[in-house]
Parts: sequence; C-alpha cells; structure tokens
Amino acid sequence: EKQQIITDLKNKWIDNYKLEIQKEKQQYKDLLLHFKNELEVLNQLVVKN
Repeated sequence: EKQQIITDLKNKWIDNYKLEIQKEKQQYKDLLLHFKNELEVLNQLVVKN
C-alpha cells in the first residue's frame, strides 16, 4: 500500500518532468525558428540595399 503510493507519486513526478522537458524543447524550437525567420528578413534587406 505505502510502496504503491510512493511508486505512483514517483511515476507522476517523472511524467510531469518529461512533459515539462517536451514543452521546453518545443519553445526552444519555436525560438530558433523565429530567429531563423528574422535572419532571413535581415538578409533580404541587406541584399536589396
């Protein structure tokens, strides 16, 4: 009983941790994509001038 509660809590914590990591990875990817787009816009401006 007690061991089961501990195991459940541990699994819940691990799942939450994995979910947070996935969210952070996605935010990082989104940020990289944003910077890439910004660089492309800057590059086009430089090429035009």
